[in-house]
Amino acid sequence: MKKLENLKEFYFGYDLENVLEVMGYVKEKFKGEDYRMWYGYGDDVINMLEVFSEEMLKDKGLLKLISVCDGGGDYEEGEEE
Repeated sequence: MKKLENLKEFYFGYDLENVLEVMGYVKEKFKGEDYRMWYGYGDDVINMLEVFSEEMLKDKGLLKLISVCDGGGDYEEGEEE
C-alpha cells in the first residue's frame, strides 16, 4: 500500500452550514485517496480535512469554500461568536 504524504490540514469549528458545503464539494470532485475527513465522536460534520493531493490545494472553488468557514480552515477554540 502506497504511503500517503500529508500536504495540508484544514481545521473546522462549529460553522456547520459552510463545513457541510466543503464536505459535499470534496466528495463530489475528488477521489477518496486524495483526502481524509476526520470526525469527532458523535459528529455529523468533519472537524478536520487532511489533504494528500496537490490538485486539491490548487482548486480555487475548494479554497474559496474553506475560506468562508469560521477560522478559514485554521480554526482555534474561542473563535466562534
